[in-house]
Amino acid sequence: MDQTLTASEVIAAAGCPASSLRAWQNRNGLFPHLAKDGGWRRYALSDVIGVRVVVMLTERGFAAQEVVNLVNAMRPNLEKAAQGYAPLIGIGRAEDGESLEFRELQGSGTVLDNLGWFVDPVVVVLDLRKITNEVFFAVREMRQ
Repeated sequence: MDQTLTASEVIAAAGCPASSLRAWQNRNGLFPHLAKDGGWRRYALSDVIGVRVVVMLTERGFAAQEVVNLVNAMRPNLEKAAQGYAPLIGIGRAEDGESLEFRELQGSGTVLDNLGWFVDPVVVVLDLRKITNEVFFAVREMRQ
């Protein structure tokens, strides 16, 4: 399988309209590492996982800009997920009460031990392994 994906493949695998992907990139600054140099953007599997996370969190009511900032900060974690290391990620409000932050959840301890650091009672737990598998199989299906 080619290691990079087109925008069409990204929107199909991540489940978002093309207009949303364009807005998240152009207006909100999603994936600044993919600056377009007169050609077409090509996306890595980690980028598609990131788009899927944006879709999931905006569907849950989080603002696009704060989710894009979060996903850009999660880039190293998304790259690890694309390589097979995909932990559970806890997402919630930072202590400032304004921004979102994430943490890898540890395998030991209770859910409360892992999530007690959130200020906001709205906490989202993402299973990056599940998201990565869904994206991978969607891409594979498209390419067959």
